[in-house]
Amino acid sequence: MLNELATIKILSDQIKEHGSPHDRGMADSYYGRGRFPHKVVTRHEIHLVPGTEEFQQYMDGYDHNEELGNFKCWGEP
Repeated sequence: MLNELATIKILSDQIKEHGSPHDRGMADSYYGRGRFPHKVVTRHEIHLVPGTEEFQQYMDGYDHNEELGNFKCWGEP
């Protein structure tokens, strides 16, 4: 049981680390950008292929931020 929890924690951290597909999806939503599934590896943007696990992680991150309603305030118009 403890090993399973440790594995879940490690996977959770990897999914949400800076530059990960989940992180990039949340950032795109936060800044009001459209969905453009990608990740960042050593400062290079890598486009994600539909149907892959990383593509789904990006979409989950985007959807998660949309559900939170956490959007950048650009100031008053």
